[in-house]
Amino acid sequence: MSEYFTQDILILISILLTEFVFLKFYISQKPLPINSNRIVFRMFKAATVLTLSDLVATFCLETNVLYTESLAVYIVISIYYIMYQLLYTHILEYVFIKCHKHKKLALMQKYEPAFITLFSGILMMNYFYGNIFYLMGDAVYAEGLYFIILHILPIIILISSLMRVLKEQFIGIFYALAILFFGTIMQFVINDLALEVSLILSVILLYITTESPAFFESEGIKGVYNTQAFIKLTNEYLAKDKEFYVYGIHIHNFDSLKNRYGARDCFLGLECFSQWLKGFTDNGYLFYTFNDTFNYVTTEPIDVENVEEYLMERMKKSFKYDHIEMYIWAKLLSVTTDSQYCKDGSDIINAETVALKRYSEKHTIILVDREIYEQLDYNSKIEKIIQECIEDKQVEIYIQPLYNSVSQKIEGGEVLTRIKHEELGLIMPDDFIGLAEKNGSIFELSNIIFEKTCDYISRHDLASMGIKFINVNCSPVQFQNINLVEELKGIADRYEVDFSIFDFEVTESNMNSENLLHMHIAKMKEYGATASLDDFGTGSSDVFRLVNYDFSLAKLDKSLVWNYFDDKSSIMVDIINMFKHENLKIVAEGIETEEMVRELSLLGCEYLQGYYFSKPIPAEEFLEFVKEFNN
Repeated sequence: MSEYFTQDILILISILLTEFVFLKFYISQKPLPINSNRIVFRMFKAATVLTLSDLVATFCLETNVLYTESLAVYIVISIYYIMYQLLYTHILEYVFIKCHKHKKLALMQKYEPAFITLFSGILMMNYFYGNIFYLMGDAVYAEGLYFIILHILPIIILISSLMRVLKEQFIGIFYALAILFFGTIMQFVINDLALEVSLILSVILLYITTESPAFFESEGIKGVYNTQAFIKLTNEYLAKDKEFYVYGIHIHNFDSLKNRYGARDCFLGLECFSQWLKGFTDNGYLFYTFNDTFNYVTTEPIDVENVEEYLMERMKKSFKYDHIEMYIWAKLLSVTTDSQYCKDGSDIINAETVALKRYSEKHTIILVDREIYEQLDYNSKIEKIIQECIEDKQVEIYIQPLYNSVSQKIEGGEVLTRIKHEELGLIMPDDFIGLAEKNGSIFELSNIIFEKTCDYISRHDLASMGIKFINVNCSPVQFQNINLVEELKGIADRYEVDFSIFDFEVTESNMNSENLLHMHIAKMKEYGATASLDDFGTGSSDVFRLVNYDFSLAKLDKSLVWNYFDDKSSIMVDIINMFKHENLKIVAEGIETEEMVRELSLLGCEYLQGYYFSKPIPAEEFLEFVKEFNN
C-alpha cells in the first residue's frame, strides 16, 4: 500500500465528510421548493456520490479487496463516470435557470434521463470492450479510446456556461465555474483528485455567493422569507399551473409601530408575531413582503374564517419580548391565484396593495379577487399611457374657478389635469397621479403640466379678466426634489410669466419632509409666489404644525365641509376661527348649494370652490366662463 494511496484516501474521506455536512446543513435550512434549489441539491448529491464511488474504487483497486477485473469494480467506476456526466448536466441546468433560459432548461430536463440511460448503456458495454476504461493486472486502471470524448462534453458545458454567466454578470457563479473548469482540465491531464477538490470549492463558493438561504430571508425578521423569495416561488407555481393558495396578514399599524418603537424593536415584535402565525399550518411557507404583509403560500387551503377568528382574538392581547410590549393590528386577505388573472408573483403583491387601499375601512376578510386584478390591469394600462403622454406631451389642462365671497366674483382658478385616450376616454387625476408618484414619472409629468399652464397664461391676459392667482398642485413626491422651485421658476421665465401669479398647493403629506418644505416655501416667497395648504381635514390634520409654515391660504377639504352641513360635526367653525386668528385666508371646497355659499361667507371663508359655481372646465373655456360670471 503506497504513501500516495493513503494520502488519496484521506483527502477523499475529508471531501466526502465535507459534502455530507454540507448536504445536511442545506436540508436543515428548509430551502424553498424552487427549481434553482432543487438543481443545487441534485448537484450536491451527484458530487457526493461521485466522491464516494471514487473512494470505493480507489480502495478496491489499491487493496485488491475485490478481484481487479471483477464486475463489481467496473460498476463502481461506471457510477463514478455517470455521476461525472450527470454533475455537468446539472451545472448547465443551473446556468440556464439563472440566465432565465427556461425553454432550454425544460428541453434539457426532458431529454436528460434518455442521455443518462444511453451513457449508462455505453458504460455497460465497456466491461466487454474497454472502450472508455480498462483495468490492468497491477490494479491500475487506464482510460480507453473514448476517454477524451468523455471529457469533451463537460468542458464544452463549462466553456458555454462561463460565457453565459459572464454576459449576465453573475460574478460568483463565474468564479465557481472557473474553479471547476480548472479542476476538470487538471483531472484530464494528471488524472488525480483535482476534480473532487475543485468540485467542493466551487460548490461552497456557489452556495455562499448565490444560493445561501440568507439571500431569501426577510431583513429584520428571522425565519421568514422575503419578497424576492415570494416572487420566485409563486412564479414557479404559476408557470407549472400548480394549484396553490396565498393568505395575506397585513400589518395595519406598521407605520405607527415603527415610529413608536424604532425599526429594530418593531421588527423584533413582528418576529414574535410571525412565530405565532406559523402555528396555523405546517404545510406552507411564510413571507414578509414589501407591502408590510405576511404572506402564507401553501398547496392546501386554510379555513380563513377560523384564522380570522383566531387573529381577531389574538389582537386583543399584546406581543411581548424582552422589555417591550406592543399591540399589533392586522387585516386578513384571501388572494385569488388563478393564472388567468395573475401572471407573476409581483401581481399578487400589487393586487394586495390595491385591495388594501380600496377596502381601507374594512375590518373583515379582504378578498383579492378578479375585480382587484382587473383594477391592476387597468393601472398597468394607465402607466403605459402616462409614459406615452410624457413622450408626446399630451395632457389636457382644466381649470376650476375660485369664487371670492367678498367681491362675489371669480378671482382665481385651480389647475387640474386630464388625459384623453382613444380607448379609455377621459382619465381623471385620481386614476393616474398616484401611479405616476409610485413609478417616479410624476417629476416629468408635473413639469409638462406646469409648462402647459405657463403657455396658457402667456397667451391670455388673465389680469384684465380679474384673475389674481392660479393654484397649482404640488405632489409630495415632487417636494423631494431639492431644485423644485428653481425648475418651476425656470419654466415660468421661459414663457415670460410672472411667478407671483402662482399659488402652490401643498398637501399635509408634504410635511413629512419638514426641512425641504420650509426651504421650498421660502424660495416660492422669494420669487413672489405663495403657498397654500390643500385638503385640510383629511389624514392626521395638525393645525399647530400648520402654523409653523409660511402658508398664505388654507383649503378646507370637502369632507369637512359636508360633515358640517350634514350636522355630523361642528369642528369646522373652530378650525375657521383658528385660521383667521393666524391671518390665513380660507378656501372651502365642495360647495354645492346656495346655503353653503351664504353660511360659509358669513363664517369668513374668503374663497369658495365647487360644482355650485362650476366643475373643472377646459382651460380654453375658462376665461369665457369668468367673463360671463363676473359680468
